[in-house]
Amino acid sequence: MAEFLDFKEISQRIPFADLLDYLNISYTSKGKELKGEGFIVDTEKNLYFNPKGDDKGSVINFLHAHKGGTLRDTAIELKKQFLDESKKPQRDIPVLELERDHPAVSKFMINEETAEYFDLGYCGQKSIMAGKVAFRIIDHNNELLGYIGIKEEKWFYPKGFKRDTLYNLYRQKQEAVILTVSVLDVIHIHGLGFPFVVGQMGTSATNSQLELLRKFKRILLLHPEPENIRNRLTEFAFVKNPLLEKPVGEFTKDDVSALF
Repeated sequence: MAEFLDFKEISQRIPFADLLDYLNISYTSKGKELKGEGFIVDTEKNLYFNPKGDDKGSVINFLHAHKGGTLRDTAIELKKQFLDESKKPQRDIPVLELERDHPAVSKFMINEETAEYFDLGYCGQKSIMAGKVAFRIIDHNNELLGYIGIKEEKWFYPKGFKRDTLYNLYRQKQEAVILTVSVLDVIHIHGLGFPFVVGQMGTSATNSQLELLRKFKRILLLHPEPENIRNRLTEFAFVKNPLLEKPVGEFTKDDVSALF
């Protein structure tokens, strides 16, 4: 009997960033878009299109266009690679030497003490993060997941990196939390005196991140486009979602206090 395939589930559950990492295709992330050679991905809809061609669609369509074969074979490959719960890929994650006081770090208004606390800094050594400000990502079990980097306001993610945790989550033991989009927003809010803050590392939230957020009973959501994630969060938590009249990175301590 032929294996049953739920094409809709496969298309929805596999984030495009995971597929691009799997195919070792380079891309940049900005806002709710991933951009690479010949494609633009809407991360909220998890769909892509080719700005210079007619091809578009889901992760299944993208892989099919990349590798050929049948759509069924493509769906089977995706299911085995990403939805097989028994698979636990292991990666060799180097510990990078980061310069805390580099001008590229201070450009983001991050001082050396804060850079030390969050284990971030400019990466000068040969690696995928070379020439970027790199942020060490620790998962909710206090284990190193890897690094993400930023250069000229563009985010870079290494091959195989998955957003299976939230930035700064491993420090959170309380029942309430501030949820932001960006790593930089987490650092900024923390610096204002609010350490109970975590970040999605992207505008969309993965299923894994939503499961981890279930530990919180109250969530202050600071998101410029909150509609999709807010509805999912309200299934298990009280969510306060104020209208953001300015970027989170411009908030003052009084701005944040006024939201409670």
